[in-house]
Amino acid sequence: MYQKENFADGLEQVAEVEKALVVYHKTGKEMAKAYIDGGPESGNKLMASFDEASENMTKILTPFVESQEAELAEAMSSIVSSADSIRSFALVAGLFTFIAGVMIAYLITRSITGPVQKIVDYIDKVAKRDFTSTLIIDQKDEVGKMSMALSNTVSELGGMIKDIITGVNTLSSSDRKSVV
Repeated sequence: MYQKENFADGLEQVAEVEKALVVYHKTGKEMAKAYIDGGPESGNKLMASFDEASENMTKILTPFVESQEAELAEAMSSIVSSADSIRSFALVAGLFTFIAGVMIAYLITRSITGPVQKIVDYIDKVAKRDFTSTLIIDQKDEVGKMSMALSNTVSELGGMIKDIITGVNTLSSSDRKSVV
């Protein structure tokens, strides 16, 4: 990773850790061989050099680990910040979409309920025997077709009722003339 980034300090730290690890490993192997070949007395003689290699390894590794932890914390902070931005954008986009959906649903509902309410009002007028009013809903859908058919039917009924009234009046007046 440091080679890709061309990070000289990081490469130097890795080299130091590798050197310390080689010394630590070599000293550990020598001490283990001494224990195996010469027993505890031989192995214990090398314990001081192994402890020194271990302390040196810890001394070199600690700052390296701390720098890696700091770099990781910085990267995580950046990721969290990006995630927060994405979440905020998603919330705003979701809210906008929800509001747009509600508005569209309202408009669609109004486009249906408005004409249906006009039809109901018209039917109420017809129920009160007002055959002179007209229903005008300028739509090309089923509601528009239904309102046109209803208006035509009421108009025809109104014409029939006028014809019946005219016929009744004609009969009535001719009946009166024949009685006199």
